Amino acid sequence: MKHLQEKLAELSLVVKPDLIIMDARKVFVTGGPAKGTLREPNLILASGDQVAIDVEGVKILQSYLGNSLEGRNVWSLRQIKHSIEPGLGPCNDNEYEVRIS
Repeated sequence: MKHLQEKLAELSLVVKPDLIIMDARKVFVTGGPAKGTLREPNLILASGDQVAIDVEGVKILQSYLGNSLEGRNVWSLRQIKHSIEPGLGPCNDNEYEVRIS
């Protein structure tokens, strides 16, 4: 599907969930979504902000050597940038908070 990343961001303009749960117990750091190099961060993320949780998800992937997003600035990724443009979430790390429990 063409421009899937942009379309996912635009969906957030119509549907704004109060709570987003990201299952990061097992993740593909290359390939995906069905196969690739598997790692096990063993994390569950929750947020009311789609952009913030996507950014943190990317940072988790980037924490593993050999990941497919290595060296990329998370804020410059197409889906993140496209979500920020209409004001759907934070624009940088200073605009949201991560709490660990």
